Amino acid sequence: MKLTGHLIFSALACLLMGCYSTPQTRIDRNPDLYATFSEEDKALILEGKVEVGFTQKMVHMAAGPPHQITKKKNQTGIDEVWIYYKYWDIGPANPTFNSDGSQYWHDEFFEPSFLVHISNKELVVDFENGAVIAFE
Repeated sequence: MKLTGHLIFSALACLLMGCYSTPQTRIDRNPDLYATFSEEDKALILEGKVEVGFTQKMVHMAAGPPHQITKKKNQTGIDEVWIYYKYWDIGPANPTFNSDGSQYWHDEFFEPSFLVHISNKELVVDFENGAVIAFE
């Protein structure tokens, strides 16, 4: 029974890790686009950094897809704002611990207990005409 819980947890972890991307994995998926950028921009993108003047494709490559997209109206038109959040998983509501301090799930209590999530805005990028005009 204990093995079943570990297998399910491992399968879920593998699925989640497969969805996680880094600047390098996004560059690897779009090498032709990356090759068109200046050396300075390439270095920033590889570090996951955003700079004023970046296009949406450059921001996507550096920071990944935004968690939220909003629009705001200004004197010159409508700007698009990309918002990225940083999430921390605190863990199951009622974790169980091994003698070494690591967490595991008991099969006899295996139920979809929720994880506690905390999030903060990590990056907010303002675009005008498809280019970054500000970020925080």
